[in-house]
Amino acid sequence: MFVIYDCGMDGFCNADKKNTSLSSSPFGVASKAVLNSLNIPFRLLDSKDFDSLSNDLKHTKTFLNNGGYYGRIANLSKFLFANIFNIALAAKNGDILLALEEDSYSNLAYALNLLESNAKFKEFLNNELLSQNIRINIESLKNHIAYLPQVLSDFALQNPDKFKAKIKFHFGDSKDNEIIPSISKRFDSTSGFSSAIYYGGRHFDCTRNSEYDGLKGLFDSVELNAFETSFSALSFSHFFAFDTQKAFEKSGEILYSGIDLGVDFLCVFSASSFAAFDAHFRELSRACGRDEIAIPSLNLAQILLLSFGEIESCGFELHQISPLSLFVNDFKVS
Repeated sequence: MFVIYDCGMDGFCNADKKNTSLSSSPFGVASKAVLNSLNIPFRLLDSKDFDSLSNDLKHTKTFLNNGGYYGRIANLSKFLFANIFNIALAAKNGDILLALEEDSYSNLAYALNLLESNAKFKEFLNNELLSQNIRINIESLKNHIAYLPQVLSDFALQNPDKFKAKIKFHFGDSKDNEIIPSISKRFDSTSGFSSAIYYGGRHFDCTRNSEYDGLKGLFDSVELNAFETSFSALSFSHFFAFDTQKAFEKSGEILYSGIDLGVDFLCVFSASSFAAFDAHFRELSRACGRDEIAIPSLNLAQILLLSFGEIESCGFELHQISPLSLFVNDFKVS
């Protein structure tokens, strides 16, 4: 079974800190909704997961904070242990830790890659896990981590009939498909939707195991024209830690590079990029000298939920720039 990994973009994993946890974010809400819709079993971290641990971590009752983007620079040992410990929490019960977005997944993937290539780190982490009464083959941890986009694309590939039956609406030209209704007939236009793809700042760490190979198939299945461009793998969200103005300026440049393609919305895979584009779009616009164009950002789970006709489950009320204006007028809420 999957265990939802709710660490936010800054590495904080405490569900009580709603500003940092993914639990109450569009990523968390929509991801859990799409898993439920597809009957993919998952669970949340439970206090019982900590019962067998030693006293110093037994009472934490949450995933360990890993420090986020700069955690590996500030304290590599602490960063590695936090990520490996979080995977081991799921693995010790035979479960799989499921990352919902790129920021959190990239930290987990980086830690595993470093673990596999460095014997000293492997010995250190094995001893640390043993000190917490976690006895597990550290080599097996790579089998206990998953990334939501890959889980969804694998489901569609392995269950084609079931996945196809879920699709009630498509994003394509309303004239192209007479069997499934289009949700793209808006503003007296029959043209389909298009979107620009934005990954995270450490996209390379998230592609070593073909995590995105099935993405095009998912977009094709809902007839969404999604552009992957030269700026898709760029992110300047980490600049916010030391130069807010530069973060606004550089993030604004890549934001408007997508907008200038004439897309209807952005398809965002990292929580930090979503936060920049959604909550700070005014600052981004001013910093790069552009007139404000408020374009919504959606994640993959939300896109699929829309095609399933489950708009109420998308968590759009959590957006600063609501996507509802694109859909509600011509999309019947089920």
